[in-house]
Amino acid sequence: AATVIGHLKACRAAWPELRVFVSDVTEHWATILLTGPRCRDVLGRLAPDLYLGARAFPFMTVQDAAVAGVPGRVARIGFTGELSFEILVPWSRGMAVWQAALEAGAAFGVTPLGLGAMEVLRAEKGFILPVQDTDSDTTPHDLGYARLVDMGKGDFVGRAALERVVGKSGTGTGRRELVGLLTEDPRVVLPEGAALTAERVAEFPVLVAVPVLGHVTSSCYSPTLGRSIALALLADGRARTGEKIHAPLGPRTVTAVVAEPVFFDPEGRRRDG
Repeated sequence: AATVIGHLKACRAAWPELRVFVSDVTEHWATILLTGPRCRDVLGRLAPDLYLGARAFPFMTVQDAAVAGVPGRVARIGFTGELSFEILVPWSRGMAVWQAALEAGAAFGVTPLGLGAMEVLRAEKGFILPVQDTDSDTTPHDLGYARLVDMGKGDFVGRAALERVVGKSGTGTGRRELVGLLTEDPRVVLPEGAALTAERVAEFPVLVAVPVLGHVTSSCYSPTLGRSIALALLADGRARTGEKIHAPLGPRTVTAVVAEPVFFDPEGRRRDG
């Protein structure tokens, strides 16, 4: 959101004659995320007039609704991979709706969700965090999102840069691609930023020329899977699926297997409950 607002302000500075004014109203709203398999039950108590079925309220849609008696909006979105709803109400009523959500969800075992838990949930699903899991050179093709880019539809913002990187066919070689990593020892959590090599490095500091093929971008321990998981940008990563890769870490080297970047619920069934 901050990037969008910054872009709009830059446009206003570049073309003052347009007499367009940009006002950031983000802080006017309080946002409460309800996520998990029972969130429909909780929201049903908070907004009884809102029909929450998957067909009536599909993913990536928004509806106006009164939540705990407060006029607002409900969005069927989330960043956890679970069935989720985001409740948006005027900020002055945010705490009242928060308390109402805790009371409505008490019978279903509702509990506050921290950023640490969200980080684990999104990593299990292979959801990327821009900047953390990407850099200025990363393309949709590198992330496995080539299907979202129609190179045959004519011009679009970023097309020229994309063509220079991946070619007009939309494919490239030697690119650092998003992959998953599973350490041989499931208890070992790779540090984010760790360099990845095809050869096992015995000495530290590294005294020989060993090509660095990529780095770990996100890493955590998954209680759901009972092991560590990691995301990485790796040269020709998808073609290396199933191969071993090494992370030199001080006096030791950790070995991991290249895997798909979605570790849990790859079919996405939990998103719709």
